[in-house]
Amino acid sequence: MADTPVDTSADQLDSKSATIPTPTPKPEKFDVEDSIEVTVKSGKKLSPLVKTLLVLLVIAVVATVVTVPSVLLTRSTSKPSTVPEETTSSDISSTIVVTSTVVEATSGTASTAAEATSGAASTAIETTLDAATTITTTVIEPVGWLNTGNMNTARFHHTASVLTNRKVLVTGGENISFVFSSTELYDPSIGTWTIASTMNNARRDHTASVLLNGKVLVTGGYNGTFDLDSAELYDPTTGAWTITGSMSDARYSHTASVLKNGQVLVTGGYNGSSSVDSAELYDPTTGTWTITGSMNNARYYHTACVLNNSQVLVIGGYNDSFTLNTAEIYDPSTGYWTDTSSMNTTRRWHTASILANGAVLVAGGSNGSSYLNSAEFYDASNETWTRTGSMISAQYNRKASVLTNGKVLVTGGLGVTDTTNSAELYDPLSESWTPTDNMNNARFWHTASILTNGKVLVTGGYFLRALSSSEVYYPSQTDEQ
Repeated sequence: MADTPVDTSADQLDSKSATIPTPTPKPEKFDVEDSIEVTVKSGKKLSPLVKTLLVLLVIAVVATVVTVPSVLLTRSTSKPSTVPEETTSSDISSTIVVTSTVVEATSGTASTAAEATSGAASTAIETTLDAATTITTTVIEPVGWLNTGNMNTARFHHTASVLTNRKVLVTGGENISFVFSSTELYDPSIGTWTIASTMNNARRDHTASVLLNGKVLVTGGYNGTFDLDSAELYDPTTGAWTITGSMSDARYSHTASVLKNGQVLVTGGYNGSSSVDSAELYDPTTGTWTITGSMNNARYYHTACVLNNSQVLVIGGYNDSFTLNTAEIYDPSTGYWTDTSSMNTTRRWHTASILANGAVLVAGGSNGSSYLNSAEFYDASNETWTRTGSMISAQYNRKASVLTNGKVLVTGGLGVTDTTNSAELYDPLSESWTPTDNMNNARFWHTASILTNGKVLVTGGYFLRALSSSEVYYPSQTDEQ
């Protein structure tokens, strides 16, 4: 019997609700002014007016340099607890250490410290009060996961796209009861979400691609009743959606890849009755689709990566009967597909990431009967697959993000007994995985986006219910090595 892409049954979802132990700091109010004690080495006390000015300057500098969408300065207590079904941005305290040093030319030096949980990379800022006094403020950035603003709509099976203006556009998705046409924008500079204009069609399991002109192309998906062949464009400059040419085949759970020539290649998917082997190209200059060569294997739940040589590698997936280990390559110059060597393991719902050296790392997923922690990488120069270190936990529906240091961050997912909040890092140099800080919320069917500042934004997903929460990953100094 075919395994259809619709797998949101209550039995499956509710059975993955195990309690996940993790420390959850409880924020307390931290009063900066009451905590500052300014003492000059000469034994003199600064006047109340100067002291107040210094406090206001410290607060202003910190607010200017660090944007944290929840409480900026908190004191926390660390107690073992359990992760609630979902935390909000006010449930987890911010992680900032602020140290200010006041230098007086005639009276010596004095320092003050306002402290929260812990910190990593620091930034020093000097503020001159007058010719004789300078304030140096050191802001230590958070480490690990920090809750940010919640989306206006809880959703999973959505998309998230980083725009050229640095904002993140989330589109569509569902909450089991409804499929959405709604969209919203995340602003990393202030950590909040705003409702954006609505798509012309509700859709889930669709694709969203940022074109070379900055617009976002959304294709296909499922509206709760029908699979879709429609496509539409979002223009960040106007905030409007416009309908563009429709695909030849309706499909969802497909892939879309922006080629180096600016065109978009859509492959495979599911059409409501069977897997699809067709592929087609979208031309942004004309707004039309052209049928190109069909894949050698029909598939969905697969991945597609644009290689450094401009070719597209399609990996694994499901063909209505079997989970696949096959891989094939599309050559845009000819429009044809060629089989390449097969993976060592059959897998679907896996991750695929292009490493700095051009290799493709594939990790996790499901082989149809069990969840996988195995990983392997593809070398395009000799078209071979090589096993590499295995992940710490076996999961599928995880999300993988290539960090600016070349490491790969894998988050969340669904395992044999639970939905996880765990995250781990793959180091291509050592070919090994190490655990990193756990997310504040367990989730799968979420999205993970590399922001322009190198941080990772995770949004939505599912754990007991659709989630509206979002959180940002701040790499530690160890992660950045």
